[in-house]
Amino acid sequence: SEQIEIRVPPSWKNDVSTFMELMTHITLRVQNPGSIALQIKRLLVQDPSPKNGDAATWRWRALGDNALPIVQDLYEYPDEIPRLSALRAGGGLHDPLSVVYLLDMATSNTGLGTRLDALDLLKEMPSDFRIEAGLRPLLDVDDLEIRLRTTEILVSRNDSFINKYTVGEKFDLIVVPSTHNMVYVTQTDIPRIVISGDVELRRPLTMQTWGSDLLIKESKEDPDRIEVRHKDIFGRTVVHNSISPDLPTFTLFLAHLTTPEAPAPGLNLTYSRTIGALHALWRQQYLEADFKVEQDRLLAAIRRLTTETTYSARPEFSETNPNQESTRFIEQSSDTTTLEGTNRLVP
Repeated sequence: SEQIEIRVPPSWKNDVSTFMELMTHITLRVQNPGSIALQIKRLLVQDPSPKNGDAATWRWRALGDNALPIVQDLYEYPDEIPRLSALRAGGGLHDPLSVVYLLDMATSNTGLGTRLDALDLLKEMPSDFRIEAGLRPLLDVDDLEIRLRTTEILVSRNDSFINKYTVGEKFDLIVVPSTHNMVYVTQTDIPRIVISGDVELRRPLTMQTWGSDLLIKESKEDPDRIEVRHKDIFGRTVVHNSISPDLPTFTLFLAHLTTPEAPAPGLNLTYSRTIGALHALWRQQYLEADFKVEQDRLLAAIRRLTTETTYSARPEFSETNPNQESTRFIEQSSDTTTLEGTNRLVP
């Protein structure tokens, strides 16, 4: 009798954590959602702490579109925490008016956590040309995580600025215009090789790997081509081809399976063998580019979580009482009447 059963709707099956956050912040008696949204705003402005900011975001989102008129009033609020809380709520509710402000968050010189939050919210926004156009400059920033997150968003939104090639059922090759030359490969979820910048194999070139199974060298007849000799794992078939040194073209050549329907030359290497060939070229300094794997990105995220915070606390709100009981909900001051008749604004 003290438990309830919750069934996750199909529309939320891929984001159960967000659904549960909304569930735990639902207001049970919603006679006037606008008044509740306004009360949340007043409490947050009165005590703009990170804890209250997080709770306000989720409570506004749980109220739905009825909270938007109140939330929109805070998009240009001078204090950071109320403004960010409102923008996170507006972005979560897919408010078109929040797009400009979220783009400003993503491209500004604020904390990395805030910028990543803005990018994640923009990813889920309905189709809007302003988002793609506003995010493209981020492909040239110095921060690796910003560049990769932006690439993933533009790919998911089918932006024509990004070239995507599906190599059979092996992996996706993503080619990104950027001032940073980089090769990035995923190790989980969707197999992907991301190549950013203008990368070619350096010449003169002579590389042998996997014993003598793969030999790559520059062409003597044509300086704009390279020669590739490959012997299959059984040692029965030897393929000799001339190919462009352009790295995306070369990568497609490594994995492509030649068929009557797709007669272009290829070695039909697996995803792992393709990565191995690219890494061997990079290790022997034939690629003027960074080589990153998903594990590098995860380690950087761990370091970031242990050293950075999303919010920049204002001095007058940075002191907390260590004996005060921690709660995820917005605290109610003693001189304010709550909507629920209690001393705390709870769902």
